[in-house]
Amino acid sequence: MPVDSEDNEARRGLPDIDPTAEFGPQLKYFLTDEDAPVVARLELPVRAVLATDFTSIDYAGWVVLPSMWVDFKDIGGGWNFSVGAGPIFADSRNHDYFYGVAPEFATPQRPAYEGDGGYSGASTIFGTSRRFNKIWFGAFLRYDNLSSVAFDDSPLFKSEHALSAGFAVAWIFGQSETLVEAEE
Repeated sequence: MPVDSEDNEARRGLPDIDPTAEFGPQLKYFLTDEDAPVVARLELPVRAVLATDFTSIDYAGWVVLPSMWVDFKDIGGGWNFSVGAGPIFADSRNHDYFYGVAPEFATPQRPAYEGDGGYSGASTIFGTSRRFNKIWFGAFLRYDNLSSVAFDDSPLFKSEHALSAGFAVAWIFGQSETLVEAEE
């Protein structure tokens, strides 16, 4: 999420945090048949983080998020549910992007800080989705435990807990008239 530093007491006087996007490969290993009604899988995404103010793009490090997922398909009339959990790791550049304080921005209350790479917390995510004819709906709830993270000595680090939620709605405006049968 972007942060306007003037609206954040701990960051006042620092450069704003631009929105970020992550790109990279992801290894998935299914522990059960991926077509079963309940699917267990391991995931290992490795992602480059890019920050942008929509006039330029800056590299903001990398993150690795190994996780275990369990998906419950077609429950209660077409709803899909997922739960995933795992640790998060990032390099020093990523931690510095969010938690670093360059010497020129140090104050008596906010000393200079350079981020170290390493453990970034543990995440648990609950998600649901369902398709209603041409409308798809999805929602998630995410809790991050940030105890003992590599950046916990940053003057910008203020809470060991983070909670976020979101939803999306998509309209499926077209689909092939000829559908292919899935192999059983």
